[in-house]
Amino acid sequence: MKKIIKTILAATLFSLAFNGFAEDTDVVFRGGVFGQGNAIINGHSNDAAADLGGGISMEIGLPVTVFGRQNGFSFHGAYDTLLGEKDPVTGGQDIDVLFGYWMRFPLGDNGFALQPEISYGGIAKTTKPAETEYAGSDQLLQLGLSLRYNPKNFANGMLEFELTPTFGIETFNSPNSIYVGGRVGMLVVFGGNGGGSSKKSDAKKNDRTEENKIVEQTKKEIESDPDLKGAVSVRLTDEGVTISLDTINFKPDSFDLMESEYPKLDKIAAMLRRYTNDLHVVGHCAKTADSTPEADVEFSQKRAETVANYLILQGVRKTKTKMTVSGKGSSEPRGDNNTEQGRQLNRRVEVTLVRKY
Repeated sequence: MKKIIKTILAATLFSLAFNGFAEDTDVVFRGGVFGQGNAIINGHSNDAAADLGGGISMEIGLPVTVFGRQNGFSFHGAYDTLLGEKDPVTGGQDIDVLFGYWMRFPLGDNGFALQPEISYGGIAKTTKPAETEYAGSDQLLQLGLSLRYNPKNFANGMLEFELTPTFGIETFNSPNSIYVGGRVGMLVVFGGNGGGSSKKSDAKKNDRTEENKIVEQTKKEIESDPDLKGAVSVRLTDEGVTISLDTINFKPDSFDLMESEYPKLDKIAAMLRRYTNDLHVVGHCAKTADSTPEADVEFSQKRAETVANYLILQGVRKTKTKMTVSGKGSSEPRGDNNTEQGRQLNRRVEVTLVRKY
């Protein structure tokens, strides 16, 4: 028991040392049942050849992360029937009580995750027949690699299914019995990834709601302003809220803005000052017959830097630490480069209020 307590304390301190308290990670509880089976290899003389049974699992995910991963502690209790004649043992039963530590690695956003685990605990065993009856206990070290599936669109995300291959070794009796098998189970989930929303998922929903409001408000302002209507547009993108300067004019073959563009940028700056999001300023240009992709990227980035520098002068952000500037060249055209109207659409600078989550 002292070893188990020391292991739990060490794992907790390890988590805190690497990442501290993570505000966007919720405490999560999982509890359920499982069935399991093991082949028992290289066992001592008072062991069987296999076991088959089931039990209960409980897990708690901590509000700390290790290398950005959810982690926590587990408990597994199982009752197994000993199977397979292995002279002189013909049967019996064992009871396992294991405490573990796990980390979770999501496999995308499809509900699947890998959850490696290390467990340690006790195993109490009784074998038969009566004339060779043995009753004893041992300590078991077990490694597991659990494949989890938590379907979000089923039961409000409150059910999780596991398929866990396991490898265990008795650490006291000699020769050591080796357990190779696995368990299949179902758990009920409460907390951050089931049965309700997490802090992070709530924040994401709130962020999307706020973004939609920003888009609608900005559209109204653009439509009501003669300087902006037809020259500026706004839309929701994968990155956040993007305000596009669709007809921004620079001096010919230059990175310098035409004087006529500054009133327009002043109004855009007033809009951006309302929000604290990081900004991403992206330049685009039209494809010409004698241009190269590399030259287009450099040219569009320098134009984006011109806009970014002016926005800083207008107090949108104090420095570029909250602003990223890049150039896409002619790789994302919005119009036909074979027409003047299309080329004008492609010569644009976009400013995005970067999504916080």
